[in-house]
Amino acid sequence: MKAFRGENIGKFAVVFPILMGALLYAGEDEKAPMTVEAMVVQRGEIAEVLEYFGTVAGYEEAQVYPDMPGKLLEYTVKEGDEVEKDQVIAKLDRSVPGLEFKPLLVKSPIRGIVGILYLKPGQAVAPQVPLAFISNTESLDVLVEMPETDLNRIRIGDEADIYIDSITAVPGKIYRISHALNPMSRMGTVKIRLLRRPSGLRPGTLVRVMVKTRLVKSALKVPLRALVRTDSSNYVFVVEGGRARRRVVETGLVSRGWVEIKSGLQEGDTVVTLGAAGLQDGEAVRIRGEIK
Repeated sequence: MKAFRGENIGKFAVVFPILMGALLYAGEDEKAPMTVEAMVVQRGEIAEVLEYFGTVAGYEEAQVYPDMPGKLLEYTVKEGDEVEKDQVIAKLDRSVPGLEFKPLLVKSPIRGIVGILYLKPGQAVAPQVPLAFISNTESLDVLVEMPETDLNRIRIGDEADIYIDSITAVPGKIYRISHALNPMSRMGTVKIRLLRRPSGLRPGTLVRVMVKTRLVKSALKVPLRALVRTDSSNYVFVVEGGRARRRVVETGLVSRGWVEIKSGLQEGDTVVTLGAAGLQDGEAVRIRGEIK
């Protein structure tokens, strides 16, 4: 067996680090790609939204009061009846001991549907006690109370989505905004006209209202979770050739889990939507599932 000579040891000392470096590099190349989810960037609507609860109302409503005190003789209508303006809805007895008067006829001030009859025959009535509630429901409004800060952000004609339940939304449009605030609550009333009337919707129903204050009809947008924020910039990762490429982007509106991209992306780019926070520029990726 030959002994290692000095020159052989020297050669080995030079070659060994090179071999180790090659092995480490090969190990890095064999690193499993990061699994991510992705989508193709497309254009769509995005809006800045104010969210409130509102109350459904007929576009014309009236609480009916008697002109004079007395006793309710009878209602001439039932709840749910349609009535015309000036139609008699109730008769009152104004008689007092020793004096007889003709019954006082109480008429509806508007055309609509009788929603509530408050009293029973024989009960005493007074000018400050309502007899009935009548609502014209040929079209429906939603009444929303807002503070001054939000009243200043909306305009006549702004669009709104009215959610009857957690899924069903009906389109609406603002047509009236209070010019003054309630001095007690410091709130103003906004009236939204429903552009479509769903069946079974009644005055008094509580609904969720999403008012679109700023609207971009055709915006490039990505899910907010795709955005990585730093102190100096915002960026996303675009998948190109099986690798994640970092793209600095300029953002705009943020609404309901989406963010508008003003620059840095193009329609058709494939953007990482889940897993972006742990990626490095140029890292190999594998897309899980279908690209949406």
